[in-house]
Parts: sequence; structure tokens; C-alpha cells
Amino acid sequence: FTKSKSALNLTQNIDATTAPAHAGDLIRYQLTTKNIGGTPGAPALTEELSDVLEYADVTEPSGGTLNNGILTWPSETIAPGATLVKTFTVQVKNPIPATPTGLSDKFSYDLRMDNVYGNGVSITIQPPLPKQVEIASTNLPDTGASTGTVIVLIVSLLTLF
Repeated sequence: FTKSKSALNLTQNIDATTAPAHAGDLIRYQLTTKNIGGTPGAPALTEELSDVLEYADVTEPSGGTLNNGILTWPSETIAPGATLVKTFTVQVKNPIPATPTGLSDKFSYDLRMDNVYGNGVSITIQPPLPKQVEIASTNLPDTGASTGTVIVLIVSLLTLF
């Protein structure tokens, strides 16, 4: 079997991987499974969504069942050369969570919805203001303790006069 995935931002009417998703956007994922073998088969049809669910909610599972971050469809037999397509829709949370990036998992709350079904699909999220501050603060120069001490001493001396 070969598997592939694509995502369409229904709200913006574009490929969801080409521009950031905004609060409230609807995104439809399409999972394609093709039987390239010579006999019928019934592959497991599951989609791991834990990273997507940090920023979106499943609004239309299209026959799938969501349980503990995994969307599962009933098994279906696919004839040789045939293709099975499953879709599901998520809606980006409004407001977008401003949860800081995880310390133990740098990919948690990283303003991206990443998942894989044969190929990887990564959708960036438009950052809310608190996340913009977090991003900016991680890009500040590291001045070191001695520079900080000098600045505190200068400010202290200026306030004495």
C-alpha cells in the first residue's frame, strides 16, 4: 500500500501548507491509500493527531472515531490497483492558544500542526501576540552577566545623582 496526504485551507481556499492558518480557519485533510499489490487488502486506517489538536479541533471526522488523539476508520478492503480516500476537517481554535513551547518537547506548541500519513504535512499557525513576544525574547542577544552588572551599576549611579 502507498499512503499520501494533502491539506486544503477551506477558509482561505488555498493549499494549507503554503500560508499560515488563522483563528477559526477550516482545514480539510485528505488521506489517500492505494493498493499497489496483487491481492486485496485491508490496511489500518488511522491518523495520529496529537500535534494538530494543540491548535485545532476535529469538526468533521467523516466516519472516523477520535480517541486519545488518534482518528480511526473502520477497516475496508481495497482491491488491487484501487484507491481509498478518507477526509476529515479541523477548525483552528479561536483564540489560538498562546501556550509556551514545551521545555521537554520543543515541538509542542511550536505554532505548527505536523502529522504524517505516508508523507508529512506541516501547517504553520499565525502567532497570537503572546507567542510573538515569546519568539522575540528567544532571539535577544546573550549579553552575559558582566554586561548586565555594568548596566545595573550605571542605572544605580544615575539615580543617586
